[in-house]
Amino acid sequence: MNWNWLKSLRFWDFALLAIVALFILTKIPFLDYPYFWDEAWVYAPAVFDMYDNGPGLLPNSVDPEFSRGHPILFHFFASVWMTLFGTTFIAVHSFCLFVSVCLLFAVYALGTQLFNRSTGFWAAGLLAIQPIFLEQSGFLLPEVQLALFTILTILFYLRRSIVLFILSGICLLLTKETGILTIGVIGLVELFQFTADRDWSKKRVIILLSTAAPIALAFIYFLIQRIQFGWFMFPEHMGMFDTEPNHWKDNIGTALEIIFKQQQRGLIVATGLAVIGLGWTRGPVLARVSALLLALSFATLHELSSWLPNWYFEYGLPAVLVVFGLSMIWPFQKAKTVNHLFFPITLLLMFVMILFTSAHFFIDRYFLFLFPLLMLALSAGVHIALKQTIWLKNVLLIFLGFMIYHHTNRIDSQKKGNNLRYTECINVTQRAVNYLLQNAQPQAVCISSTFTFVEVLKKPAAGYVTKESVFTCASTFPMDDSRYIVQVSYEGLGYDMKPAEMPEFEEVWKTEDGAEWAIVYRRKSL
Repeated sequence: MNWNWLKSLRFWDFALLAIVALFILTKIPFLDYPYFWDEAWVYAPAVFDMYDNGPGLLPNSVDPEFSRGHPILFHFFASVWMTLFGTTFIAVHSFCLFVSVCLLFAVYALGTQLFNRSTGFWAAGLLAIQPIFLEQSGFLLPEVQLALFTILTILFYLRRSIVLFILSGICLLLTKETGILTIGVIGLVELFQFTADRDWSKKRVIILLSTAAPIALAFIYFLIQRIQFGWFMFPEHMGMFDTEPNHWKDNIGTALEIIFKQQQRGLIVATGLAVIGLGWTRGPVLARVSALLLALSFATLHELSSWLPNWYFEYGLPAVLVVFGLSMIWPFQKAKTVNHLFFPITLLLMFVMILFTSAHFFIDRYFLFLFPLLMLALSAGVHIALKQTIWLKNVLLIFLGFMIYHHTNRIDSQKKGNNLRYTECINVTQRAVNYLLQNAQPQAVCISSTFTFVEVLKKPAAGYVTKESVFTCASTFPMDDSRYIVQVSYEGLGYDMKPAEMPEFEEVWKTEDGAEWAIVYRRKSL
């Protein structure tokens, strides 16, 4: 056997392998949990629907009520994985873990492409300790795959690998519709660069046109969806757009906080920007000043609330972001490469994603595909600032990593969030379902509860009930014939149901796990 490839490995390669190994060991205990939240009510049923009927890439390979009109490449990959490795929780969640590990390697590759292996390592390392990434890396949800193909698409674009760029771009668009933002931003940046270069050679024109190829080819899928179902995008989702100014403004503030502030990302961002502003002594003045202004901004950011004036966050902060992004082009400019386009792509992508999601329904995990780019940008910026003192850069990032890990775990142990504490939610849900199975006939009683709890009672694919023990009468509405009301801590009851204040119900059972709990109320007479 030829082991020459081992000789090509460097220190940072082995360091990355160590990080990946620790990451996998951290996730192994969480693989055998049943499905939860969106994976329970829509993604697991969708994947199992495809698995039962055989893997396919046409839109009707999955019931549209399960796919919700989203592209189904994620479902296809998961069902193929299940065909090879089985349908147990461990097997299916291992697929998600595999995709997450691929993402860490892709981030490392892009960081190496931009500067060197240490840049890629620190970006991958900082991503690996993000609580939301640790959570999503074990969920049967497409956001990590979306992040993976986002990184690969940008990587192959910077390498000018046209075929691989088109393939990864198609996979990106067929993972989730928001992938079009990445392709669109790359196309816009490439058009600007093409105009600036004034190079009308055949090769250059082909590169420009290739940026639109993924959209053109992926459109075929949505055209087929239109023929099969009568719509390009799921009608319910299209009805969620809201451009009311105050609502949009509030959403922009929330989006900024999710990306730059939550889970101690504010500490990473502010520290990285401060290092660029103070340590990059040979850098452009505009870049250094704007970096310090941004560090101050993100250190004080709480939605749009800060001791800094509101007008600054509404008008000044976007302007400073633009100045910073443009001024960071110069240090990335290398002979015969387009690595200097990474910062504009990252900045524009964050900008358009914030605007797009602010006019639509969004939750924290929708921004996950931006976090690898944020970690890469910060790692690259610190490298630029401290490349004359590499030891200081590494010491700084080591301490920063330990601080982030400590603070996020300390905070996550005290309050809810996108972190590994989701297991407590699953535990109380599973116990409550088991209580109902032991004390009620699933086919004979009606249950009122929260949306997620009702869904797991109805769908065997979620892993809480079997096909024979499905609760056929379960609703989020209060019903006159409801025998039980189940209340859980992680999700509110709708329609003003307050069983503790309803004299016709009595508390009969309660369970707790950490900060999470579930209570079962039973009607006194029916």
